[in-house]
Amino acid sequence: MYHLKKQQGFTLIELVVVIVILGILAATAAPKFIDLTGDARKSTLQGVKGALEGANNMVFSKAIIDGAANKKWTSPGENGYDYLLTWGYLRSHGNPSFVTAFRDTTGLTKEEWDFVIVGDTSTTITAAGSTKSDCQVLYEDATAAGERPTITVTGSGC
Repeated sequence: MYHLKKQQGFTLIELVVVIVILGILAATAAPKFIDLTGDARKSTLQGVKGALEGANNMVFSKAIIDGAANKKWTSPGENGYDYLLTWGYLRSHGNPSFVTAFRDTTGLTKEEWDFVIVGDTSTTITAAGSTKSDCQVLYEDATAAGERPTITVTGSGC
């Protein structure tokens, strides 16, 4: 008696179904892993916020020692300060303010800037490559003695 061997393996239909399922999974999961640029911008903005907070802590400590922490306005040159201070903290606008140091773009094209900084009564720092209003750091001056400046990061649209 002759016995037929039972074949083992996958049919073409089974392979196509598996490939389609994998394709659907890849299409839904890939964007989460591919958008690393937005995550990098968010991290950079968090770093800028941390740098501003650290700089403000050092400047305010010196302002306390110099008796400038309770002054609404500290002029450049007063007590050795190179920048304007408001209530002992870095001032976001005016000349010279902390924004002045960031604005030196000599020899750089606009595409080479790391940040776009706009200062008026507050300062907005937007990560380069994103002009969206929900991908920035907003620095608002202290409004009274004993109050800290407000530094807000919005990174949902980076």
